[in-house]
Amino acid sequence: MFPLRPVFRHHVIDNALRDPYRRKANLAFWTFTIPALPMLIWVMINLHWFGTKPASLRLDHGSTPGRFVRARFPHLIYATMSWASQTLVYWVLGQFASDVTTNAGTGGVFRSWETLGQAVSYGINAHSGNKYVPFGIYFGSYVISMPLFWMVIQTLPTETKSPNIQDENGQIIEIPEPTK
Repeated sequence: MFPLRPVFRHHVIDNALRDPYRRKANLAFWTFTIPALPMLIWVMINLHWFGTKPASLRLDHGSTPGRFVRARFPHLIYATMSWASQTLVYWVLGQFASDVTTNAGTGGVFRSWETLGQAVSYGINAHSGNKYVPFGIYFGSYVISMPLFWMVIQTLPTETKSPNIQDENGQIIEIPEPTK
């Protein structure tokens, strides 16, 4: 999992590909979306399967390695895709900013929404008697947010933005020539 981080960041998002930003974002979007959807389906299958088994069923990597891997494999995909999706969202947000202040502000707004989502998720999981309700909300959020995120990606600028040079008061003092 960890060797994939530099590959995703450097070869898909950073300057290793000389494609326009929108094309890189589209590639990164599908790199994230394609594994995430089967992972969600696999989690639902496991949730149902383990729900029909006795509570005494244990997942032991020594005595039941196949069952253990089947149950833990979606977690590996989830862990990999969670950092990939966060990197992608921060990168996309950064493409709309031409100065550090705007970039930091947009990152902060995203982080606040992410924190709100975590709090709502905790509240739902803590008070839900049905194990399918939190998963259904998560899956529904995924289905709603992916087309919306796709629409945001399609509005990415096609040209490289040059950073604005600002003084300590936030006033732009120099606007460099755009880089190609």
